[in-house]
Amino acid sequence: MGTIRVAEKEDFQKLKEFLQDGNVSANGMDHDNNVFFIVENEQNELLAALGIDFEQSVGLLRSFVIKVGMNDIHLFSLFERVFQYSKQQAIETVVLATDKLSVLPIFQGLGFEWVEKEQLPSALQSLEHGRSLLEQPNRYWMKRDFS
Repeated sequence: MGTIRVAEKEDFQKLKEFLQDGNVSANGMDHDNNVFFIVENEQNELLAALGIDFEQSVGLLRSFVIKVGMNDIHLFSLFERVFQYSKQQAIETVVLATDKLSVLPIFQGLGFEWVEKEQLPSALQSLEHGRSLLEQPNRYWMKRDFS
């Protein structure tokens, strides 16, 4: 059984290495406007990580990495925790970007819908990671509204 929790400052080095091993950017993970959730096993090894940057009523999912073999229940529980947190922070819309068309059905199963870049909330421009993603070509955008 794994434990899902918010990453603390003392987790950042281990989290940074985990993200880098998954070929995902760890830039900006120590900013005040983001939170990382982690899944650990009984030996405190990281099994998954998912961050959310937020500005106004918009959240941007980022740096999603899962270790091979992590079960689906933990995966869905991780997203549920992030969604609960988002609602507690009065986030009305959560957005994600991916360059992998194959993962879109997974996110659709989590309540996301595919959108064009022009349909994204303008607050996304206020996030450093959001601006970076908006400049990158070949991204698929999805969003989930809580309102």
